[in-house]
Amino acid sequence: MIKYIVIFFALVITDIVWALYIRWAANGKALKAGLSSILIYVIGAFTFGEFIKDAWILIPAGLGCFVGTYVTIKWLDK
Repeated sequence: MIKYIVIFFALVITDIVWALYIRWAANGKALKAGLSSILIYVIGAFTFGEFIKDAWILIPAGLGCFVGTYVTIKWLDK
């Protein structure tokens, strides 16, 4: 069960970082975009390894992606 919670929050963080990455890259913030790309890659590699071991991990992963993107876009649009 802990694994599913960790994956959920890992994907929440990944999608927050993705949304920020897109904004920073579009605004020419090269350092911020570059550093965020590291997090996207590292967290993605970790979660990919978990997908291979357990297909059920896709459920909390998908929910984490939705929550991360939704919350970030709502926060950025204030």
